Amino acid sequence: TIQSAIDASSNGDTVLVAAGTYVENINYNGKNIVVGSLYLTTQDTSYISQTIIDGNNDNRVVFLHGELDSTTVLNGFTIRNGISEYGAGIQIGGNSNPLLLNLLITNNYSGGGGGIFCGNASPIIRHVTIMNNTSDGAGGGIMCWDNSSPILSNSNISNNNAYQGGGIFASNNSNPIIRDVIISENYAVNGAGIFCSPASPTIKNATISGNVAENFGGGVYCWNYSNPHIENVLITGNSSYQGGGVYARTGCSPLLLGVTIVENSAQFGGGVYCEDNSNPLLINSILWENSPEEAYFSPNGNSNGITIGYTDVFGLTNNISTNENGNIYWEAGNIDEAPLFVDNIDFHLLEGSPCIDAGTSFFVLEGDTLVNMMEDEYIGNAPDMGAFESPYTATVAIDDEIIPID
Repeated sequence: TIQSAIDASSNGDTVLVAAGTYVENINYNGKNIVVGSLYLTTQDTSYISQTIIDGNNDNRVVFLHGELDSTTVLNGFTIRNGISEYGAGIQIGGNSNPLLLNLLITNNYSGGGGGIFCGNASPIIRHVTIMNNTSDGAGGGIMCWDNSSPILSNSNISNNNAYQGGGIFASNNSNPIIRDVIISENYAVNGAGIFCSPASPTIKNATISGNVAENFGGGVYCWNYSNPHIENVLITGNSSYQGGGVYARTGCSPLLLGVTIVENSAQFGGGVYCEDNSNPLLINSILWENSPEEAYFSPNGNSNGITIGYTDVFGLTNNISTNENGNIYWEAGNIDEAPLFVDNIDFHLLEGSPCIDAGTSFFVLEGDTLVNMMEDEYIGNAPDMGAFESPYTATVAIDDEIIPID
């Protein structure tokens, strides 16, 4: 068994596991060791699916506790059929910060954190697929709790289910960093893609798509003074009763920089929904063809505000329903022109798009510098609007001739 090798190991050892299915529940016992499949020595990705740790629906599959550091590694496995109150696939706690690499975490069931539970833990998670996991409570894919701020990159979180946070649930001052991640086709009653309360994750270069919430927040749900930083992110095809793309409630001010919010749907607030003193900010973004409107203020509770600058807004302010319960702060540079996407699946910009070079590299609001980009961070004369920087530069028509702008 894998566990017998772990029991015999010491700090700094590597447990190398041959291909096969291991029906067991493993515990690192507080040791800083590496446990890896033959992927570790061959870089052959087929070993990830061939080397399976199966919890047999008896307990969580992997237990990582005891102030473990980044020399503690789990690499190259399929983790499946775990069951636990918290963290059915993998539970990480006790101020531990291990590395989770090249994993498939699937078919696990819990009360919180179906795939992964982090409690007072901030692991590094890379090249991991978390899919088809379920939580009766929070975090079908990942639950971050009690000052847990994992770094998640180059990963896929899809088809997970929970009451709150179908893909990711972050709460109790947990601020995960999420980069180059796809969060798709997750389901929850509230916050199908990501649920924050109170938490302020950083989400960059990500896609949040096709998530379905029964009530609130199809793509992103912010509640209770959560202020996520969302940059170069595509939010599309998400749906809910309120807030198809982004739902902000109770003192939330999500910052959306270079974000494309397109073709999301809801009964109210297809693109962005604001309630009870929430004030999202959109800069260098695209807010387009969300149904039934681009943004919506709840008529109940404290007043709201939305700040929009250098953004392509379908219908401009005519498609923002304030319900006389807040203000639109309309900054410079906004337009209402068809973005010219490649198609309704690929939301990169075609050559000639009015969104190319239409953003700003420097933006200050009430003394806070929200955008400060160097020239090597964008192509052309200015950043583009939306999630994807185009390889093209803006053009201008002179005497029916298209002349590139120098």
